[in-house]
Amino acid sequence: MLYFISDLHLSNKTPGISALFRALLERIAEEGNALYILGDLFAVWIGDDENAPFAQEAKRLLREAANRGLKIFFQHGNRDFLVGDTFARAAQLTILPDPYRLEVPTASDVPQKSLLLTHGDILCTEDAKYQALRRKVRNPDWQQKMLRIPRFMRRMYAFALKTGSMREKGRKTDYQMDVSNHAVEEMIRGHGKRPLALLHGHIHRPGQYRHQVDDLPVERWVLADWAEDRGEYLTWDGATLTRHALPFSAAD
Repeated sequence: MLYFISDLHLSNKTPGISALFRALLERIAEEGNALYILGDLFAVWIGDDENAPFAQEAKRLLREAANRGLKIFFQHGNRDFLVGDTFARAAQLTILPDPYRLEVPTASDVPQKSLLLTHGDILCTEDAKYQALRRKVRNPDWQQKMLRIPRFMRRMYAFALKTGSMREKGRKTDYQMDVSNHAVEEMIRGHGKRPLALLHGHIHRPGQYRHQVDDLPVERWVLADWAEDRGEYLTWDGATLTRHALPFSAAD
């Protein structure tokens, strides 16, 4: 079974989300499962030298789940683009590029399928100001310069960046903050054979949509962001994608 989550925004202020995350990992850690985290696992990540309690707990939870057999994969989000190899080794996860084409296992009577995975912010092309910022902070040279400055200064920068982002968000239209259909279609075209579905988070508008790409249908699944009392994950069982809610219900 494959599991997909996004936008947990873990921090010292989210004990409820941490508890939901712990419950999910404990449930799925065995039986050869794989977990794909499609960005924004953390509310902010200032570098792999982050020593806050939430960072230490997340590292421990991931490592323990990996030691029990869970294969864990991670894509950078707009909040945790500084997650690096040091954290990946400590948490025993694999960092994936964005976007990433995933060939998925299928039932014996189902043709081979693939899923296209992305955090989703790269698809919000109508927000030109954000895309310019994204190009800046994803630049390896910029990141290396940032990681060389003292940790407390990085925290200050992250706070200023988040405050400015919230201020800008209030000025933007829903159209600017949503994904562009053209960007969705171009991403699908640019990654070979048509995938079964495109999966992403970021926009905090969970839903399921259908696109026509060169006259062929492609589904787009938007994952939900998590809150203190609820979370969400998607599963692939070899034949279908299914949306599930946290906490677990009696049917799970």
